[in-house]
Amino acid sequence: MVCQQCGFSNPEGCRFCTECGAPLAAAPVNDATVLDGGANRTVPYGVRPGVAPSPAMPPRPGVPPRPATGGATAPTASSSHTPVTQPQVPAARPLRPDASGSSGMTASMKVTLAVLSPILIGLLILLLMYVISVSQGNDPFQFGTQAQSSSDTSASSGSSTPDYGDDYWPDTEGKNLACDAEPDMKVVSVESVGNDLVVTVLVTPSDDCESGTTTTLDDDATRVTLRDSGGDTVADAVFDFSSDMQTIPAKGKRIKLSYAPTQFYRPATELEQTFQDDPAELIVKYVYAAASGSGASTSTGPSSQSGALGGKSASDDEAEQDACNALQWQVAQDKSKASGFMSTYTTQLSSKRQGMVIDGKTWSCRDILAHFITLRDKHPNVLLIWSGDWPTYDANPTKYYVIISGESFGSTDDAWNWCHSNGYGQVDCLPVNLE
Repeated sequence: MVCQQCGFSNPEGCRFCTECGAPLAAAPVNDATVLDGGANRTVPYGVRPGVAPSPAMPPRPGVPPRPATGGATAPTASSSHTPVTQPQVPAARPLRPDASGSSGMTASMKVTLAVLSPILIGLLILLLMYVISVSQGNDPFQFGTQAQSSSDTSASSGSSTPDYGDDYWPDTEGKNLACDAEPDMKVVSVESVGNDLVVTVLVTPSDDCESGTTTTLDDDATRVTLRDSGGDTVADAVFDFSSDMQTIPAKGKRIKLSYAPTQFYRPATELEQTFQDDPAELIVKYVYAAASGSGASTSTGPSSQSGALGGKSASDDEAEQDACNALQWQVAQDKSKASGFMSTYTTQLSSKRQGMVIDGKTWSCRDILAHFITLRDKHPNVLLIWSGDWPTYDANPTKYYVIISGESFGSTDDAWNWCHSNGYGQVDCLPVNLE
């Protein structure tokens, strides 16, 4: 018999399903007439007279249904009555996979899986690419931008760079490109401001840097030396950029540097006149982490008022030698004008030599040169001479750098009067004839 609960085909005569335990008495069956003590009564098929029927067994939990193994019908029990044919009940559809291994998925589930599989695979590939890109430090969201940039570079590699003129500078806004190479410096102006020499330099990143990069001046001891075309030093000082850091863009930046009288080796007015037409003739040399000494411009001096950065004097032997060379250069420059005082009077304002001690101060070449420059600023005709070049000093075997006013007088009285009118005493100013 076919179980109405699980569809399993049971042998004829079973009252309960051998598969799931459900009762099989749902469908009507033919009764047989049996004799009981000479009296006829009708007893359900399969029930013995005098025996109470067994109660129905509950279904066995956890036992999955299985398909019918066959449709054969067990033969009915023999009786004295004519057998009645048992009607055939259609077998129920199996509820578990068959022996072929079918997954039991419906057609709609298979279609859905077929559609989603490529999408899931694509997402996995994108996830893998993202992980690889992040591990290499790249921006995973700029693949298209990089490809476009690469394409643009390839397209432009065959053409020459357009000429935009001298005023064109690459747009570096938003870039974070820095170059550690020493920058390039070019003098663009030289001017005399008060007692100081103020030099404006154009600072640009080194040619060794990539296009569009920036550089920084932040060292606390940057020595900037200016030399003329002949190699003679005209200015030298050590500047501190650590408290006023200068970021130099690709197009360059102008910075003003102020040199005190002890830091430039020719009169400021003369340097201004000499290099006003072509200040780029001055050669800039700079050294980081340089030693420095005293003699810096004061914060309240002209250099501060002009918006320039003041520096300290260099303290090494090179700076002293540069000052000595500058004295000799000035003597040579002034010798021709000084010869005009062989037959007339002028006034002597100072006579010093390197290593001389006066009032506890040991004079150096830099001190002598600074004194000369200060007097030249005060008296524009001041000249520097070497005593060994003129007969009037032959009696003294020791030779000196002598500073004369350059003013011409017809008599010694006129010379003394000039000294007094300018506030000089007899020790600091006296008439002199170079012959």
